[in-house]
Amino acid sequence: MTSSLPPPRALSELIGLVYDAATDLSLWPELLEGVSGYLQQLDEDTPRLSHQTVHGLVTRWFDQGTLIEGAATPGERQLLQQLIPHFVRANAIHHELAQAEEERDLLEGALDRLPVGMAIVDRDGRVSGMNRALLDVTRGKGALRLEHGRLVATPAAPLQAAIRAAIDQPDSAGRSLHLDANSADALSLLVSRMALKGRSDASRAVVFVASRRTHQLSEQALMSAFGLTPAEARVTQGLVRGRTLEQIAREHAVTIHTTRAQLKAVFAKTGVRRQPELMQTLYSSPVWLDTVAEETRAAGPAAFREMPSPAAPTEGLRLRDGRWLAYADVGDTGDLPVILMHGISGSRFQRHPDDSLLPRCGVRLILPERPGCGDSDPLPGRRITDWPRDVAALADHLGLDRFAVAGFSGGTPYALATAALLPERVSSVTLVGCAPPFTGVEDIRHYLPAFRMAMLLARYTPSLLSPVMRVVIKGIRKDPQRYIEQVKTQVTDADREILDDPALRKAYVDGLLASVRHDERELVLETLLSVQDWGFELSDVRAPVTIWHGEDDRHVSIALAERIGRQLEAVALNRLPQAGHFVIYALWQTIFSSIADAERSAQPLGLAS
Repeated sequence: MTSSLPPPRALSELIGLVYDAATDLSLWPELLEGVSGYLQQLDEDTPRLSHQTVHGLVTRWFDQGTLIEGAATPGERQLLQQLIPHFVRANAIHHELAQAEEERDLLEGALDRLPVGMAIVDRDGRVSGMNRALLDVTRGKGALRLEHGRLVATPAAPLQAAIRAAIDQPDSAGRSLHLDANSADALSLLVSRMALKGRSDASRAVVFVASRRTHQLSEQALMSAFGLTPAEARVTQGLVRGRTLEQIAREHAVTIHTTRAQLKAVFAKTGVRRQPELMQTLYSSPVWLDTVAEETRAAGPAAFREMPSPAAPTEGLRLRDGRWLAYADVGDTGDLPVILMHGISGSRFQRHPDDSLLPRCGVRLILPERPGCGDSDPLPGRRITDWPRDVAALADHLGLDRFAVAGFSGGTPYALATAALLPERVSSVTLVGCAPPFTGVEDIRHYLPAFRMAMLLARYTPSLLSPVMRVVIKGIRKDPQRYIEQVKTQVTDADREILDDPALRKAYVDGLLASVRHDERELVLETLLSVQDWGFELSDVRAPVTIWHGEDDRHVSIALAERIGRQLEAVALNRLPQAGHFVIYALWQTIFSSIADAERSAQPLGLAS
């Protein structure tokens, strides 16, 4: 065995990578490659270590502090002796950052419980963080809203001027302004400057927003602070919202006499005699600072991100094994049923936001969420070929004998598996932005650069995928708008235009957040299944297949759509010039109308008799 010392620069780069990987888990594959290469230079006659072997060493280094004991060769021991101090320090940094992150999450959760809306913005109004109260205020098309990640008011100029004045004038006490002053939705805003200590170039503004509608007090907090019963707490909530006793009685389906008796009990427990005194008592207590509804609190903190708001009826089915299968069912029940399979980072929200388009197409769209996606329960160890059983159960539940299937992006294998394993029930298959089976590393060049590392890890070193996906999920949950902006830097102009449409962007955000509702194990499994053997033969698909694919699709190259087209029988490939990956939204009505037209010319609708 020969041994030589690699150049000092190689060791320095490896040490730097140790620290980088401690703060960015997505760099682990690069660290493993560096360790493996360095060891080979130390022991030239030793075969290059596999990623799995090096991963075992590095995992022990970080998680257990077992360093020298894991070394098997002189080269490994020599390298470990050089790296021990750096791994120890990197491990400490890793835990310090994790603790700081946990403390930050706790602080964000506390901010979510405030009744006053808060947002941190730059001089152009771009939001870097906001609490739930402000998120509630900015939903819809009111006087204050979010547009492409920016806080925008109507009229726009006063808020823009207040933000820039607050940032540019360090001695300013802040600017206040009012929006919709004569409306029930009136808002009062205070804009103040924020700056990091010692950094004049890191100034931001904090925007505080008070709404006339922000008066909902926590029922649990009222019960805890004053000993109220649930009914008495609800009466108190109604009074705070400006309801009369008659309105409160009607809302809770009780008599006015019952409501008056409950109010009398509230007076006695809070030590007041009149409603104005009750309001003073409530707002001089900490109760007004805890406004988060109990069902919202159970869902976890939402600071610095948007929460999905269902735009269409969402239903569910309890499967035979006890799992919950969530789905959206949109359109007229008499129209052609089309079951759409969403992408990997998708959910039932991954559809065009204007559901009124579907009846015009003659389509009833059913969009089930796969196990571990959205509100559907996970199915550990599932395979792609397990999905058709869930689809069949859903079709039986809805009374559908035959139906068409469609798959968008990562939904491709699930649409084809359903057609292959339920040939008597699937009348046609439509694929949009389709992704074929992964055949080898040479396929990577046909995918978006942001996806390549995850795909390689999933195919060749799956044990490394979890930390990478943990980082991805955390980024989406923290700031989905930023995630979209990162995607926009890698796509074509056509896709950027789609992602900049407010309604389409909102639907995309909702779909993203629902897709990461569970932990990283579900997204890891989705990714693993997409690049491993699908478990069925494409030749088993007998239904006619139509493919719609943008010629400028950078997520999945059209070359792969052409390849899967050659592998399938009875395929029509629609090449879409100057179109990108999200063409399904731009041509929503065209695509679904074509499905309905083709089905009607061939057979009756798919309702069971």
